[in-house]
Amino acid sequence: MQTFLTPAILKKRGRPATGAAPSRTFRLSDEFIAVLDAWTADQPDQPTDSEALRRLVEIGLTTRTRALPSQRLRSARADRAKELANIIDPAARSEERIARKRRVTKRPADFRDRRVGLPTSKNEQG
Repeated sequence: MQTFLTPAILKKRGRPATGAAPSRTFRLSDEFIAVLDAWTADQPDQPTDSEALRRLVEIGLTTRTRALPSQRLRSARADRAKELANIIDPAARSEERIARKRRVTKRPADFRDRRVGLPTSKNEQG
């Protein structure tokens, strides 16, 4: 006797997929959650925590801010100012000392915008 075998449909193992986008998991401090809850309470549509985080990240990524100078750069500037204070004539008037210091630290305007020997952008490196 001949039996016909039909291919069995195997079930996939594990939990079924809940959405197209992969899940991201991370930990947040209690203080951060409290700030997030306060921000969520101020919103007119009372978004869920996930939606509130998405909105805040989007706001943060679309807002352009000027980066603060690093600690290393700030300390280098402070050291340079101290060296200039030692070089500049202490008998000069206060305004004159400030003007001299500015001339040394800011460079002349005609050299400031020039980049001699350096490419102006990545596209022009060739």
